[in-house]
Amino acid sequence: ELATATVAVANSPPGTSAAVELPIGWGERRLVDLEVGGVTVAGRVVSDATDHGLPGATIVAYDAERRLMLGSTRSRPDGGFAFRDFGPGTVRLQVRADAHEQWRGEPFVVPPGADLDLGDIELTGRAQLRVTLPREPGASPPKISLTMVDLERRTTASRMVTTGWGPFTLSMPRAGSYGVLVKHGHHPKPDPGDVWHPALVAVEVQAGQVTQVGHVA
Repeated sequence: ELATATVAVANSPPGTSAAVELPIGWGERRLVDLEVGGVTVAGRVVSDATDHGLPGATIVAYDAERRLMLGSTRSRPDGGFAFRDFGPGTVRLQVRADAHEQWRGEPFVVPPGADLDLGDIELTGRAQLRVTLPREPGASPPKISLTMVDLERRTTASRMVTTGWGPFTLSMPRAGSYGVLVKHGHHPKPDPGDVWHPALVAVEVQAGQVTQVGHVA
């Protein structure tokens, strides 16, 4: 006798199922191997600062109804990305990339049996500085004071006090010319007699880019 059953596929996106017919008698149990094709959801991550694709952005997909993570991927060199074998349902995406604000999209419906192209996802560019200090052999990680000075407005734009050699990433309020004032000692909690080494480095910071300031002594 033929029995028809709808089978939910384990470890697959919500809503993925298949109808199968197989000979089975009353009281029998049968293990069935199924291959169920899903939907491909694709798109491209771009920067509003350059209008170009953003490589290496992290895209995370969530089930918007059950608030579960469905998977994550990274954008290709042209900014493109794709999730494969999604089942029908409601999905929300979050996108993160260096020197850009995090993007959180509105929920969208994945239709059964039809691939979906989301088009361009535009991220807002931010100006960021990344500072690295030279490691001193045998020395403990120093206490660091980083001050960013807006050279055009002659104001303090950002300040950070931390411990370590870096790299340290700071976000600037806008693109422009900044001075990086670095002070560091040789111990996490310097005594009054410790020697501090100031260094002022002038840099030009662009929106949508991470400007590297390396080996400030």
